[in-house]
Amino acid sequence: MATFIYEGRDKFGIKKTGTITAESIEEAENILKNQGFVDVKIKLKSIKEKEKSKGGGTFVFKKKVKEEDLAIFTRQLGAMIGAGIGIAQALEILSEQMSNPSLREALVKVRDDVLTGMSLSKAMQKHPKVFPYFLVNLVAAAEESGKLDEILKRATLYYEKLASIKRKIISASWYPTAVVIIATLIVLGLLTFVVPTFGEIYASFGGELPAPTQILINISNIIKSNILFVIAFFIILAVINKQIYKTYKGKKFYHNLFLKIPLIGKIL
Repeated sequence: MATFIYEGRDKFGIKKTGTITAESIEEAENILKNQGFVDVKIKLKSIKEKEKSKGGGTFVFKKKVKEEDLAIFTRQLGAMIGAGIGIAQALEILSEQMSNPSLREALVKVRDDVLTGMSLSKAMQKHPKVFPYFLVNLVAAAEESGKLDEILKRATLYYEKLASIKRKIISASWYPTAVVIIATLIVLGLLTFVVPTFGEIYASFGGELPAPTQILINISNIIKSNILFVIAFFIILAVINKQIYKTYKGKKFYHNLFLKIPLIGKIL
C-alpha cells in the first residue's frame, strides 16, 4: 500500500485536500470518486514529504552502496515478496529501514516508478550507481520467469560472498600496505632531515664525498627544498590512479595486478 495526496471537490462542491492509502493511483481515484469527489488531482506522497510532516530533516549524505547493503536489500525484498507482500509496499518498507542513505533515496524513486506501472528492473536500471548491471539483469530475468523471490535469494548469496572476499582482501593487504607507507615516510624523513646533517658533517671535515653519497645528498636537498611539490605530486598521482581505476581498462589492469600478488592472488 502507498500513500497519496489528493486535491478535489466533494459532493457539496467544497475544495478539499488530504491523503489516502491505496495500491495504485487508479485505485485511489476510484475510492475518491465513489465518495463523490470530482476534479480530483492525485500525486504520490514521497518519503521526503513524510519526513517533513514529521519534522525530520531533508539533508541526505551520499554514501557508496556496498555489497553488504545489496545483500541486505535482496534478502529482505526476496523474503517480503515470498511472503506475499507487493513489490511497491516492500520497497516502501525497505526505503524506511535501509541504513544506507543513497540506497534509501533510490528505493523511494524505484517505488514511485513501480507504482506508475514500470517494471522493477526498468526502475532499478535508472540508478546505475546504486544497482549494478548484474543485479538489474538478474531481476529482469526473474520477472520473465516469475521466480523473483528465488532469484533474489541467489543474488543475496552472491553479494554476501563478494563482500566476504573483499573483507579478506582488505584484511590480507592492510599489513603490507602499512609497511610500505611507514617505509616511505621513514625514507622521506631520512632524506629530508638525516642525510643533509651527515652531508654538513662531511663537508666540515673538508673531505670529498663518494659519488653515490653525493647523489643521495643532492636528492635530499631537492626534496627538502620542494617538499610541498613532492606532497602535491603524490596527491595528484593518487587522484590519477583513482580515475584510471574507474575505467574498464584501468580496473582490468589493477585486477590482473592484484591476481599476481601471491597472498591476495590465492584469496581471489
